[in-house]
Amino acid sequence: MLDVVRRHRLRIPRDLSLLLRTVLLEEGIVAQLDREFRLVEVLGPYVLRHLFGGVTVRALLQRLRDAGIDLFELVDDLPGHVRRALNVLDDGGFELHLRTSELEPLMSRAERLGNRIALSVLAAALIDAATQLLGGTRRRGRRRVAGVRFK
Repeated sequence: MLDVVRRHRLRIPRDLSLLLRTVLLEEGIVAQLDREFRLVEVLGPYVLRHLFGGVTVRALLQRLRDAGIDLFELVDDLPGHVRRALNVLDDGGFELHLRTSELEPLMSRAERLGNRIALSVLAAALIDAATQLLGGTRRRGRRRVAGVRFK
């Protein structure tokens, strides 16, 4: 599931992400306690009941009615919108004016943010290198280099 989210650059709402993490954590704990127990299979009926609990014929008809009204309003307003767009294009299109004075504060903030990120990455790399160096000398004479142990 995470591969699909990453591949399509989807953003999961925080609450849903927290819920998924909790379920995965609980499933891991349950798997350690009883390897035969499948938490997702047990939760399945409850999830389906919750998802389809609000789906009734009356609710579906109400949604269909609302969608029909929205579609009618869209079709009713469409010719006016098309006419205005064509008038703008006939008059030579639209113009976009940018003032550099408005962009300069934004660019300076972006530059400061970039500098902070670069400094943070460098600090993290230094901390990581220091912990690896200190951690490697304290292991009773054993050192790891590229996954190989030396005594």
